[in-house]
Amino acid sequence: MLSMTPLDYQFHDSYFVVAHFHNVLMAGSAFGAFAGLYYWWPKMTGRMYDERLGKLHFWLFLVGYLVTFLPQYALGYLGMPRRYYTYNADIAGWPELNFISTVGAFILGLGGIVWVYNMLKSLRSGPKAPENPWGGYTLEWLTASPPKAHNFDVKLPTEFPSERPLYDWAKKGVKLEPEDPSHIHLPNSSFWPFYAAATLFAFFVAVAALPVPNVWMWVFLALFAYGLIRWALEDEYSHPVEHHTLTGKSNAWMGMAWFMVSEVGLFAILIAGYLYLRLSGAAVPPEERPALWLALLNTFFLVSSSFTVHFAHHDLRRGRFNPFRFGLLFTILLGVLFFLFQAWEFYQFHSHSSWQENLWTAAFFTIVGLHGLHVVIGGFGLILAYLQALRGKITLHNHGTLEAASMYWHLVDAVWLVIVVLFYIW
Repeated sequence: MLSMTPLDYQFHDSYFVVAHFHNVLMAGSAFGAFAGLYYWWPKMTGRMYDERLGKLHFWLFLVGYLVTFLPQYALGYLGMPRRYYTYNADIAGWPELNFISTVGAFILGLGGIVWVYNMLKSLRSGPKAPENPWGGYTLEWLTASPPKAHNFDVKLPTEFPSERPLYDWAKKGVKLEPEDPSHIHLPNSSFWPFYAAATLFAFFVAVAALPVPNVWMWVFLALFAYGLIRWALEDEYSHPVEHHTLTGKSNAWMGMAWFMVSEVGLFAILIAGYLYLRLSGAAVPPEERPALWLALLNTFFLVSSSFTVHFAHHDLRRGRFNPFRFGLLFTILLGVLFFLFQAWEFYQFHSHSSWQENLWTAAFFTIVGLHGLHVVIGGFGLILAYLQALRGKITLHNHGTLEAASMYWHLVDAVWLVIVVLFYIW
């Protein structure tokens, strides 16, 4: 809602923003998270919980969030700004609505106490959970509660008629045979996923808590990159394994395809806002804009890199490993050239046009800068694939990192062509 510029003009920095954000977060995210937690709690812990306390938690949260946030919408319409800790008591409606909102917050807090007590009670003395307490038809209910490290003790059929395989197999009379334990190969234990998550968290803490830029953010970012490299170079399995898919596409392809859908949505929202500002006359380009020749040069670098990574992937599929590695390295170098020229362009443009004073400049640095961040992320993904290629981890049948990184890189190139038209030519 607030990404729509006309509405944002009306609601900007009002209490409507507070109400909208927290209301959507509570109803759209928190309730879904709690529903999932209650549904899978017996499977995760092997214990059942008190259903009466669960229902009490639901009703306290439902009433509490409505009483908390609905008055805040009205406060926004009445002109109350956000981020003010006090206000005049004689403003009509403000004290009464804030009091109601406070009562709702206490009801929410009470619901949270009930939830925590219910979970602790379940862990300490809850009845043992059966394998399938809800009569579910999806695969997780075929495992023990809690699941074993290898998940399944039976051989799974290769046909999945629908998203309810347990129902389909029971209807067809399919009998599941025990799995030979010697055929079970678990992924190797790894420290690096936890390390990468911890260092990335520390990086964001440094960005949020300290003036930007600061030394600690760069330190943690470097440590995070180091963790990703170590993770990428590890062997996932001690024995060769085969991954089965229903779509004919690899897990890397499917995961990146869905991620790209969200990326397209992100840039579409930002570009739509920019178009509104530009067409309404609010965002007027400064007299000295970034040079078109430099944008065209960067376009040459980026479009060329899209071709080189494409042909590198084809060389890998033909078993031509040396041309594949060279093409991948050349793609990375073209991406580095793009980044260096754009960094120089940003430095030059920022010296004579401030994003704090010109709306077009602010939109330029936001959208083009976000694209530049994607170039850095995509380039790092290609570097990980190149390091795996040097180590021999990328083969004809195991090239998920390259597949995902190359798809992402093509998306980065396509978005750049749109940006060139909107910010450099128009």
